[in-house]
This record gives sequence, C-alpha cells and structure tokens, in this order.
Amino acid sequence: MKLIVWLGNPGDNYRFTRHNAGFLFLDKMAYHHDFSFHAEKKFFGDLAQARLHETKVILLKPQTYMNRSWKSIKAAMNFFGIAVQDVLIAHDEIDLASSTIKYKVWWGHAGHNGLRDTITHLGTNDFKRIRIGVGRPSHEWMSVADYVLGKFGEQEFETLLSHYLEFENMVMDFIKNE
Repeated sequence: MKLIVWLGNPGDNYRFTRHNAGFLFLDKMAYHHDFSFHAEKKFFGDLAQARLHETKVILLKPQTYMNRSWKSIKAAMNFFGIAVQDVLIAHDEIDLASSTIKYKVWWGHAGHNGLRDTITHLGTNDFKRIRIGVGRPSHEWMSVADYVLGKFGEQEFETLLSHYLEFENMVMDFIKNE
C-alpha cells in the first residue's frame, strides 16, 4: 500500500497559488484517472482510494493548511499502517526554476515549512517527494511568503501544467517500485 500526499492550502482563495502546485497536479491526476475524493474528518483532509499497477494507493489532500499537513499525513499513515518509505509527498519548491519537476529521497526541508513540520512530527525525512518548481520572487522587495501565496500568471500556469505527464510518470514509478 502506498500513500501519496499533495501539499497545499484549502479554500478557493489559495487554489491557483504557487504554494498549491501540488494540489493543482492532484486535481489533474484525479480527473485523468477518475478518482473520487471525499472529505474524511479523521484524516483532516480529502481522501481517495485507488488501485494503480496492482497496488492499493491512498491519495490524500490535507485540509489543515500547509504548515499543519503533518497532522493529516500522520493520521492516514497510522490508520492504514503505512510505513514512511511508502509515502510520497508532492510540494512546491522555490529552489527550482518554475515548471521544473524533480524526484527526491531523503532530503531536508530546504526552508519549506510544510515539510519542516512534517519531518519534525514524523520524526524522519525518509519519505519520498516530488518537488514542483515555482521559482523565486523576481523582485528582492517581495517576501517568499507573499510570492508562494501569490497566484500563477496565465503563461506560468500553462507552462507548469504542460509538465503534468512528467509528474504522473514519477508518481507511477513510485507506485511500481516496491
């Protein structure tokens, strides 16, 4: 069994922000594979279950806001008995150029508060991750927080979504590799 988590913030006002790059890819993947999500209070998020490549997969979209995502992740891991090595977390990454997608294993949080809190509360960083590049602010006067909570420009958004198949292939490779 695998747990795949997309980090982001709940609510329409955050929907097209850089911090929600993970949620945007999840929405596209859910549509592409006809996943049906439902709110699960005990997991503090939206959950779907699927079978992909003969593997049971739990798909989780925490609704706890970015910096408390660990609460949703830990609840799902405990309930389903999923080991940390079978967890994949997709998140935005300012240290990657916009629309760059990288698969990582055993990496620090690089200042990402959602990852920092997840690593702290899980007590490990042994989960896998897909980093979705959103770049850094182009103006030195703009804070990183304002930047990642800012909405994608139309061209930036289209370019990001054009990399969806690359992202999906990484997810499928994670699922296939026991």
